[in-house]
Amino acid sequence: MKDTTEIQDFAATTAPGMRSPVLLGFGDADLKVKDVMTDNVVCAVPSETVLSAIKRMSEHGVSCVVVVDDGTVVGILTERDVLRGVATESRDTTRSKVAEKMSSPVASITSDVPVLEASEIMRSKGIKRLVVGDGKRLFGLVTQTDITRGLTSLWPSKDIVDIMSTNVVTVNVSVTVAQAARIMSSRNISCVVVMHRDEAAGIMTEKDVLKRVVALHRDPGTTPVAEVMSRPLVTSPPDHSILCISRMMDRMRIHRLVVKENKQVCGIVSQTDILDALRTELENIREAQLRRRSEASQLTNSTGKNLSSIESLVREALGTPELSMLTGVRENAPCGSLTSMSRGYCPATAGDPILTSLQDLISESRSNLERISRMLGGTPLIESFDSAGRSTPAPPRH
Repeated sequence: MKDTTEIQDFAATTAPGMRSPVLLGFGDADLKVKDVMTDNVVCAVPSETVLSAIKRMSEHGVSCVVVVDDGTVVGILTERDVLRGVATESRDTTRSKVAEKMSSPVASITSDVPVLEASEIMRSKGIKRLVVGDGKRLFGLVTQTDITRGLTSLWPSKDIVDIMSTNVVTVNVSVTVAQAARIMSSRNISCVVVMHRDEAAGIMTEKDVLKRVVALHRDPGTTPVAEVMSRPLVTSPPDHSILCISRMMDRMRIHRLVVKENKQVCGIVSQTDILDALRTELENIREAQLRRRSEASQLTNSTGKNLSSIESLVREALGTPELSMLTGVRENAPCGSLTSMSRGYCPATAGDPILTSLQDLISESRSNLERISRMLGGTPLIESFDSAGRSTPAPPRH
């Protein structure tokens, strides 16, 4: 059996309709938690044993259970909570009550929070999931996986070498699970790469410890990592795109992979790394969009004022029987008189084709400005101006 599986670049399989981030509107970047969260949440009660909760997590293929007491969220039990018990070689971990090992209080958000804000909360708190609710009632759960899966059309066009972690923590194939768990716990990491004769042979994750040691009542102090590590090792060269790697990780249901170059481990890329890169890219896009929106607003307002001034002059020319200042002819000098003829022009009239065309152009320009406003933000970016150029309130939206 091969010890490694190298991911090929599946960029060619990318959905043909996917758009570049710079073409995205605010609707895409403002994806809400309710759009990506899981509402079918696996739960536990405080009084049941950790072993019971672990088995439920394993059966459903999830990394945590939300702890609920009498309809109220009181905690969350994650793979990392269980790993801490393994790291201390506590034999009572599985027999302990969930209430003793769960994390509490629970970080929670409401369902209408933008996913970018949710991912920033995860980053700042060093967690990978958030309970969705109103403080007491449970509506759902949102994880890093949910967010990355929901934003697949927004990936930056970068290679994983730009985001991977180069500080790869490794252990020898002969160390015990307890020894490796202590390293993971002390460094606050979710995996270690297992080495055999200077080559990467596998990877041990929190999920491996939970499923293959704790759930099976194996002794972490005597079980070698070689017996529980995930293999073959999934690897990728550093020049593969973030989009490709993210989609393949989702398809293979893994949260990290090793980066190798010339058969040597040069880094590791995790879902956290990808989400951090995505958040940074989207924040840059949002800032650029806000700048463009502000510039467009200034330009459309300025253009609107100019059009109002022109329209005022046209109305004055069409509506005044005597010579206007638009023509530059003295008052009461009839058209065809020596005065007017000597100057070479006559006053404008309502039937003048040039002024009629000018009015049409003004009307069309105003219509175009309104269309630009709607395209940019869904709300008018230009103010309304009367014929004197004064600002007037915009009509209410229904």
